Amino acid sequence: MSILGSFVLAALDYVDFRQAIRLKLFREISHLQASCQLPENIPQYGWEQYQYSLHHFMVKSGMQPSMMNAVLAVFFVFVFGPFAGLAHADKQVDLELILAIDVSGSVNEEEYALQVEGLSAAFRDPGVIAAISRAGPNGIAIAIVQWSGRDQHDKAEGWVHLHSRQSIEAFASQISEMERKFWAGDTLLGRAMNYASRLFFNNGFSSKRKVIDISGDGGVESLGVTARARDGLVAAGFTINGLAVETDVANLSEFYRLNVIGGFGAFVMSARDYTDFKQAIRRKLIREISPLQLSAPHPSALH
Repeated sequence: MSILGSFVLAALDYVDFRQAIRLKLFREISHLQASCQLPENIPQYGWEQYQYSLHHFMVKSGMQPSMMNAVLAVFFVFVFGPFAGLAHADKQVDLELILAIDVSGSVNEEEYALQVEGLSAAFRDPGVIAAISRAGPNGIAIAIVQWSGRDQHDKAEGWVHLHSRQSIEAFASQISEMERKFWAGDTLLGRAMNYASRLFFNNGFSSKRKVIDISGDGGVESLGVTARARDGLVAAGFTINGLAVETDVANLSEFYRLNVIGGFGAFVMSARDYTDFKQAIRRKLIREISPLQLSAPHPSALH
């Protein structure tokens, strides 16, 4: 190559295409970062670094917001998208759902226990069981993520296929035994959302609906990191719903509304504190699992 900075990569075949295009995009965006004067407060860790560099370059280029979203969509789809499932056939379900719960330093032991209790109770609730039946004949796939600060996020449960009363009851019991992964750290919403999105690929399931349900009691920032993460994920076809637990930040639901939620049918709910979490997560699950609000079948439809 005769042009400064140009390069070529090769893929063995189309199964190898995903990894090749991923490396190529990262290398190209890293070059953009080196050639642009980026602010000193750019995130210096992994995924957000590439995302920030791409967004900053588009802003400096005078690109219109609609075109930015199109570029971000291509970026997410090519790095994580349709090529992720070429190596094996996925099980078709009607919904893939990640529940991402806050385990940052602001969440004490009692508040964590209330989250676990609320989630476990929700999957024993007749209304939630009916919503899972209402989602469609193939059931739903679900996982739970615990998240906090930089590099503090982990898949705590799942992926699990919920398609019968027995599978739902087993999942509820599994949640009740869920151990806490982290005990300290910041509340980095954008970081958690990006991590959760990557778990959908090569998870063994496939659906037209991919939803991230993120709950927390903080994460307010003014750099636009959360909103950029949201915009990229929405452009790639995800729906992000939020549950704002307003123990530490008054009107946290407004920040969630402006910076976190997005995608088809997205919504935010709020809980006064963690004692209110149980009822709030129940209402939220019913709404996001069956967003069309069809007439509910009797819970006995699952057997």
